[in-house]
Amino acid sequence: MRVLVVDDDASVAKLFSTVLEKAGHDVAVVSDGADALERVEREHFDAVVCDWMLPTLDGTTVIRELRKRPGRQHAIVLTSCAVGQAVRTHAARAGADEFLAKPAAAAAIVASIASAVEKRARSRLMVHPIAGTAAWTGLVALVADKLQECTGLVFEATAAGAVEHPHHAVLDMLDVARDSEVRVALFAQHEMGLDLAKAMVGVDTPDDAMIAEALAELCNNICGALKTATRADGYAFTLGLPTFEVPSSAAVERSFQVGTRCSFQCRGRRIEALVGVQAAPVLSVPTADLAESMVLAEDVHNTAGLLVAAKGTRLTALTAERIGRHAPKRLVRVCSLKPSWPGAPADRSGTSAGS
Repeated sequence: MRVLVVDDDASVAKLFSTVLEKAGHDVAVVSDGADALERVEREHFDAVVCDWMLPTLDGTTVIRELRKRPGRQHAIVLTSCAVGQAVRTHAARAGADEFLAKPAAAAAIVASIASAVEKRARSRLMVHPIAGTAAWTGLVALVADKLQECTGLVFEATAAGAVEHPHHAVLDMLDVARDSEVRVALFAQHEMGLDLAKAMVGVDTPDDAMIAEALAELCNNICGALKTATRADGYAFTLGLPTFEVPSSAAVERSFQVGTRCSFQCRGRRIEALVGVQAAPVLSVPTADLAESMVLAEDVHNTAGLLVAAKGTRLTALTAERIGRHAPKRLVRVCSLKPSWPGAPADRSGTSAGS
């Protein structure tokens, strides 16, 4: 697990870092609240251990800022030399999952991280309203039905395990009105990929491109079924285009606020589906930089006030060009259907709408 330690006392930071590294964690250290927020923006961390008294920004301010950021659900431990119930209550209200009084023993440091992670995992189920819909609670059956319907093969749910997945595909869909982005990812063993491609493409000796095509089509069908199933709950999703540039299944899972991993077996071969949801990040993009894979998060009007394109429109090259022509030199709020991954370099094509 990746942990960020924030403490301006070098000896304390060294102690926490050493203890957590011995416990098997990957640890980074900063000494300032502002530096912590900047580091978290650039890199992925599972947990943050933050001192209360810090230069520039105190610990409770850092926590509140972290909790405002969509798609970021870190386990957070607030540390302080101050003790008492009032201090613990204040820490909880700021958004900390755990409070740790200093000085702390090694066992207490490790236990506080474990407890914070467990509490944050439980709270994730309440992060997004889609988690309570019938479609979401029935995801395993929905995925299994689509796999069988599209391939004619029989799939059985199985426990997740450590399996190599050389073939994968990812597809996103957005509902800008509900600020929701759903991501479907499929990971298949090579032999499983061959079986899928044989069944769907209709060739005896499929190559890797054909396996990718089969996985992308399965993602599309799963997204389509989920789109239909969530319509009764007021969702109206727009589908994106599949991508095959996925760093790992762990990176996909880290991108979720709420997620489900479904593992299936067919003829002794395995395929895994990861389905998750996060708040849709909104960017402000110059009309000259609009591109395919973007969805409008607002209505766009021309200089005469006439509607050029409506909120929720998935841009094509033609639509993007038309907006640029009729509404030049302005910023437009959009969501991107191009997946991004925690820890990857930020996309600088737009500016965060909140900045």
